[in-house]
Amino acid sequence: DFDLIQKCCSSLTWYEEWFLFFEMTWGRSMLRHEDFERVYGINHRYIKQIFGAKLSLEMAAVDSWPMFASWDEDKISQYYGENCFKGAVFVQLCGWLGSQGLWDGAVS
Repeated sequence: DFDLIQKCCSSLTWYEEWFLFFEMTWGRSMLRHEDFERVYGINHRYIKQIFGAKLSLEMAAVDSWPMFASWDEDKISQYYGENCFKGAVFVQLCGWLGSQGLWDGAVS
C-alpha cells in the first residue's frame, strides 16, 4: 500500500526516511548513530523510531506472502520442458552486449 510507504515518523520526508532505513540495513557509509544524527539532523530517538516503523512495515510485507509456491505455480511450463534450443541476451555493466546459446530444455 503506497499510503503506508509514504507515512512519516519524523520531520524527514518519506523518501528520506526510507533512505535512512536502507542505509542502516545495507549501507556501510554510516555505522554509528552519531553519523546519522549529523547527516540527517535529527535525534537518535527519532532514528530508532524510523528504523522500527520501517522494519515492522517490511516484516509485515514479507509475512503477507506465502512461504511456498502453490502446486500450480511450482509446475514447470511446457516451454521449459521442451527439447529445443534456447538463447539468452546479456548486458554487462560496461555496456557490452552479448548473446549466449543455452541448452535448457529436456533431453530425450
